[in-house]
Amino acid sequence: MSFVVSKEDKTLYIKISDIFSIYHVNTARKDILDVLSDVETVSIDSSELNEIDTAGIQLLISLVKTIDTRNIELHLKGNKNFLLYLNQTGKNISEFLFKGDNVENSSDR
Repeated sequence: MSFVVSKEDKTLYIKISDIFSIYHVNTARKDILDVLSDVETVSIDSSELNEIDTAGIQLLISLVKTIDTRNIELHLKGNKNFLLYLNQTGKNISEFLFKGDNVENSSDR
């Protein structure tokens, strides 16, 4: 599966790999919303993401906005170009997405 959601204590882990498209969005959205109300941190790993369509981007931007309004801490790991693209498509989320050490660029390894 290209989208895996797991929860450990108060942290929600989201792993996006291979292709994330409209075919995955509904299931991914439901899986996230089922557990989002009881977390303090969300960690999104897109380091193995190869392709994403606009539906996938839309879901991630919506998730980032929801996380921001609920004051949930966000950690991102992945391809710097993808994270910059996500940043450019959201509403003023650059301050939120790129705080301190919360972004790990897997292409720097």
